[in-house]
Amino acid sequence: MHLAAFLNAGPMGTSGWRHPDANPGFLTAGYYRHVAKLLEAARFDLAFIPDALSVPRSLGGSFAPAVQWGSGTPRLDPLVILGVMAGVTEHIGLAATLSTGYHEPFHLARALATFDHISDGRAGWNIVTSFQNAEAQNFGQPSLPPRDARYARAEEVLSAATQLWDSWDDGVLLQNKETGEFGSPEKVRSVDYRGEYVSTQGPLNVPRSPQGYPLLIQAGASPSGRDFAARWADVIFAAMNHWILPSRFIRR
Repeated sequence: MHLAAFLNAGPMGTSGWRHPDANPGFLTAGYYRHVAKLLEAARFDLAFIPDALSVPRSLGGSFAPAVQWGSGTPRLDPLVILGVMAGVTEHIGLAATLSTGYHEPFHLARALATFDHISDGRAGWNIVTSFQNAEAQNFGQPSLPPRDARYARAEEVLSAATQLWDSWDDGVLLQNKETGEFGSPEKVRSVDYRGEYVSTQGPLNVPRSPQGYPLLIQAGASPSGRDFAARWADVIFAAMNHWILPSRFIRR
């Protein structure tokens, strides 16, 4: 059996925080260090954090129920939380949810390459296109674009991000103290990606990471989402909560 833990960067579950033994310290680093150590000791293969870029307004357009009952809020930045967890673990994979709708390819590529370095090759990215109009409204849009447009942007974001990750070859860094030569510029390339939705010049300003690309996870259930997952994903998160894990994230 291979195990992936579904965590919140916040209260654990819609009502789990009410359990008499529940730890209320989800705003502290120690809380996530403790969770990470438990999962590693239990030989989990992956810790996964979902995310959304808003306080839910799913009931009557109001955020009051979400705040009152702790449903979908608070949500801390998943990469920051996983960075804390990386510092006290050695084996478990660590995957963050990041939206292609409201992050630019350069930002995504840089953050995930950095995280892959500091976690010694354990970074994962759950790719989402966002699903709430409240998210769009936090970024200056009246509502989410249509599903097909969201996935068209996601295709471009992944194309640009992978080109940014590939803009550095292995072995660029020389750090020769005698000659003063830090790196090999001939092993670094511009990207010059131009799409309908996103553009980036590159190269990335982070060297190639241990995995090259982070583990790519996708959970789309629509025809567009399934096609996208087939093209890009290492792991598919299916409706029945079954995961397909690649070999590099399976503990021996």
